[in-house]
Amino acid sequence: MYGVGHVQSEVLHSYQIIFLILGSVTFVVGLLSQVTSDLLKPILGVDYKPRIRFWLFPDNPVKCKFLATEEKVMVVEVNFVG
Repeated sequence: MYGVGHVQSEVLHSYQIIFLILGSVTFVVGLLSQVTSDLLKPILGVDYKPRIRFWLFPDNPVKCKFLATEEKVMVVEVNFVG
């Protein structure tokens, strides 16, 4: 992103170009996670549901694999108190 920040444009500022690029990447990844299930259903014959979203964004802190037990308890306590 450093190189993109130095792009000179008369229409957009450099930070706007960076936002457009990152937003486009986010949009494409989200679109592909939905489209792959529709494309693979006729090929595989089963209803394929992408698991990438659930792996990256767990439902709650208790299901997070990257948190220790003490950290999970702390996060749940903070969320319920605050």
